[in-house]
Order: sequence, then C-alpha cells, then structure tokens
Amino acid sequence: MRRLSGVLLAVVLTALASAPASAQEDESWKHQWYWGAQGGYYLFQSPTIGPNNYHRAYSVGGNWLITADRFGLYASVDQITFEDGVTSAVSDGLSTYTVALGGSRMVGGELVAMPSVGQNLLALAGIGVNIQHLYDAQATGTFGSPAEEQIVAQLVEDAGSKAFVQFSVGLQYNYQRWGIYGMYRLMPQGNDFMITGEQHWFFGGVRFAITGASEDVTIAR
Repeated sequence: MRRLSGVLLAVVLTALASAPASAQEDESWKHQWYWGAQGGYYLFQSPTIGPNNYHRAYSVGGNWLITADRFGLYASVDQITFEDGVTSAVSDGLSTYTVALGGSRMVGGELVAMPSVGQNLLALAGIGVNIQHLYDAQATGTFGSPAEEQIVAQLVEDAGSKAFVQFSVGLQYNYQRWGIYGMYRLMPQGNDFMITGEQHWFFGGVRFAITGASEDVTIAR
C-alpha cells in the first residue's frame, strides 16, 4: 500500500505540473500572499494497534501560501489532539514499554504545483517536509528503579520527534480574494518514531489573499 500510494501521488504531481492552462483561467490568485485556517481528519498507526488498523484524530491549524504563475510555496502549523487511550511503545532492546500519547504538533512546508483546471478552480499537488513532535507522551507502568525510569523517559523523548517527506493533492476554488480548498496528504512510514506506519491526512479550509506577493514597478519616461 505504501509503494502504491507513493507512485500514485508522484504520477498526479507530474501530470498536474505539466497540465496546460485553462482557456478561461482566472488569474487573480497569482502573485498573492494567502493566510488561512484549516481543519482535518487524521489517520495513523502505532505498535500497540493491529497492523491493518488506524488511530483517528482531528486537527486544527493555520497556513500561508505564496503564489507565482503556476507554482506556490506553502507552509503550515497544525495541532492534533489524540483521544484518551491512544498508546504507542518504545523498546530498549530487552523490554518494551507502553507510552500514552497526548497529541501531535506539526510544522510543514511544500512546493505546490497549481495548474488551472477550470474557471476559478485550481488543482494542487505538492511535495515537501513535515516536522512532527508528539507531546504529552508518557511511559506507563512500573519501573524497577529510578535509573530504568530515566532511561525509558529518554527513549520516549528520542522517539517523539521526526522529519518526514510529505505528498499532497487537492483542489482550490477561488472567489475574489478568497480560496476554499480540500487536500489529502500522505506521510510515508518513518523509522525510530512512535508513529510506525503511513500517516493519512484529509483536511480543508479557507484562505484569504492579504496582499500581493510582488509589486509592479512603473518607470517614468
């Protein structure tokens, strides 16, 4: 599944980047600096859940998008709060310890292809990096000594942050200075992290063009 998801996203990204511009393209979205808010539905795996099962959570966040002619630079900050009882695990090579998870904070950035696919409608396809931190992660159970507890706490800290490659596809509808969008994002499996499988994220929101990303310069003659 991981390989198939990656191949499909790569194909979509290439196709969208090379798509011809629509004859009725609305260019008002170009060379703008958008600020926005988003919310979503997040699926992830951990060692304490079956291999074909997913934990579920909801996300909220903010984003920034700087647009050029057919590409944009996107950045976002998001917070995900897990339900009670969501756990992962860490191991010291001899023993495995269960870890209660509180939530996740993410900071990400992408280069986004933005071809027009109709009047006021853009396709979005991006590739970038996401830095993820699991907060309020606490090993549970009893420990044989304070030294063991300290070692496990360090294992939890070390396995609580990770940088991932991320792939995104979606659509944005433009209305005047507003953009309404929906996205799907895939983050492939990482190593040495308490989230052990693919991460799937469905989210959407609104963004508003606060100001232009460039200014025209007029030279008097």
